[in-house]
Amino acid sequence: PEAAVEPVSEVVYYRAGSAASAMSPDLIPREQAWSGRVLHLTGITAALSDDCRALLRALTARTPGRPLVSFDVNYRVGLWHGAAEGPAVLLDLARGCDLVFVGEDEAEAAWGLRGADAVRAALPEPEILIVKQGGAGATAYARTDSGADDVVHVPALSVDVVASVGAGDAFAAGFLSGTLRGLPIARRLRHGHLM
Repeated sequence: PEAAVEPVSEVVYYRAGSAASAMSPDLIPREQAWSGRVLHLTGITAALSDDCRALLRALTARTPGRPLVSFDVNYRVGLWHGAAEGPAVLLDLARGCDLVFVGEDEAEAAWGLRGADAVRAALPEPEILIVKQGGAGATAYARTDSGADDVVHVPALSVDVVASVGAGDAFAAGFLSGTLRGLPIARRLRHGHLM
């Protein structure tokens, strides 16, 4: 029998000097950024420039009147100029958000954390923490009114992987769609897997 071969994909970043790298708190007024029900942010933006980091710090500040602030860590070593800078910035930004998505593999690479429980221990602030575990599924930690977490694990679907680029973004979109529709956490996770 033939062994399964993981598809190989190469990602090249052409972001230096891009329009996105010029974003700043002055260009994006808070009231416009906060005009929806959910504001979804990515750690990739924080890696682009000092002004982008300042923008994300402003948008993740716990301030009355903000919408649900969602954050996908998206740790990409190649985008950070200082090896130690990126992980610290991303952890700080994640702590200011209501909903955080992080891959178990990137949590280990960025912060040296192994396992979903260790990630939650390092990130107790978000109301909901989603730890993506690749082919094993995803685990959600959702804070209850008592302050304890409901922990829900949903296994991933069994699929033939054609290309993995964009899978995390699609998962987040599916989960957020379920969040906006008020679905229970397990159904949000399944919706993320389906996307």
